[in-house]
Amino acid sequence: MVFATRRKSMTRLIVDTNVWIALLRREQWGQARFLQAIRAGDEIIVIPVVYYELMRGRFKRDDAPSIRFIGSLWAALTYVKTSRDIWNRAARLWAYAVAQNQRREDAAVWIAALALSLDATIVTGNEAHVKIFRVPVVSWMGGPWETAG
Repeated sequence: MVFATRRKSMTRLIVDTNVWIALLRREQWGQARFLQAIRAGDEIIVIPVVYYELMRGRFKRDDAPSIRFIGSLWAALTYVKTSRDIWNRAARLWAYAVAQNQRREDAAVWIAALALSLDATIVTGNEAHVKIFRVPVVSWMGGPWETAG
């Protein structure tokens, strides 16, 4: 009997701003994790709030090489726009966090809402910012790639 080899299911990853900054700074751990994800066939998703946060810093510094690099790299990645349903989910998550006396920055709430809506994992160095939302999160900030609990 022949068994078909199952390909690892694709993981959808929303990479947070702090990880993109590390990649731009050529941090070896970040580059290694990024390449590992690409080679594994994982889908890297770019979302509006991360795009905004990263690009505003590049424009502030008039960092044309980084702006060109981001533009060329991100053209090959998935860009997801936000729908009214995602905004509503974010608003509900924000209300939940406030009710738990754990108010979060709007960007963290929006990232969590998108991750939940897209069945994606958040890649960040700020796991604590999204942990309350029970969204899959992983850190690429040095050390082994481990899922936060």
